[in-house]
Amino acid sequence: MKKTITSILLIISFIRVIAQKNDSIPKYNWKQNIALKVNLLSITNNFINIQLEQGINNKSAFNLIYVLGYKNNDGSGSQGYSIGLEYRYYKTGSPTNGGFYIAPFVRYRDFSFIETHEKTNAGIKTIQRIPIPYTNYSVGFVFGRQWVFLKNKILVDAFVGPEYNTKSTKNNPAATTNIINTKDLFDIFMVGTSIRWGATIGYKF
Repeated sequence: MKKTITSILLIISFIRVIAQKNDSIPKYNWKQNIALKVNLLSITNNFINIQLEQGINNKSAFNLIYVLGYKNNDGSGSQGYSIGLEYRYYKTGSPTNGGFYIAPFVRYRDFSFIETHEKTNAGIKTIQRIPIPYTNYSVGFVFGRQWVFLKNKILVDAFVGPEYNTKSTKNNPAATTNIINTKDLFDIFMVGTSIRWGATIGYKF
């Protein structure tokens, strides 16, 4: 966790330095183009996805993404974290002020999905919670559209695009057994070529 926090602080510092270099662009104030957003779709899969978008000039921005998995009260859900960085180029509009954009990205993921398996023995039913670990890197790009409301303070964002994931490292032997019902489904999104999509809502400072 300390390494993750250190990485986030270094990335934010890097974004700040680049933003300051663009401070001379006419009619652009990078200090007024910072937005904090939450990916609503991630919540349905037991992930808290927080994004920090920092505009660096009239047409581009960096978007820092941090994701944290969480368990439900019954032990199901997910655990682990992910960190990623996008470079957004706005074809129309401008950063945190709405428009169409394209965003190449890179991210690192260290997750475990908690698989639920029911077993009946001599009429007694037992429930197992088995973590399926995935650790990999991914690269890709998304096409998106950002809208602004309420005097350019509330942001709504939707995006979709292809990504490529490196081969996942599974450290848990249970992840290779036949009792994992959804192993193949998770592999579709965590290994090789897949699709990344999402929808966020946020606030511009």
